[in-house]
Amino acid sequence: MRDKNAENDDLRLLRALCQADDSGLVRRACHVLGRHDWPQGESRIVFECCAALAARGARITAASLAAEATRAGFPDVDLESLFAALPSADRELARRLDALEKESG
Repeated sequence: MRDKNAENDDLRLLRALCQADDSGLVRRACHVLGRHDWPQGESRIVFECCAALAARGARITAASLAAEATRAGFPDVDLESLFAALPSADRELARRLDALEKESG
């Protein structure tokens, strides 16, 4: 069972992914996070929807993510917390990806 800190870290990671402006960084994130140990539930669904959008070259926005989650069969995913303002989302995402890559060796 994952602890609350890990769940908060996952939320912050997803927030950074959803708000990042650098499309190259988003593609890198989707590659790295595809191997990430997501908890069962919404985090994995949100990530998979973000990855699907990025694979199509679509920008991740609240509307596009809501539509993708609905198409995936999850219309009730809570997206509000993902788009709460996160200063320097690109820098936050890059920092977290670097840490994950360092952990995985």
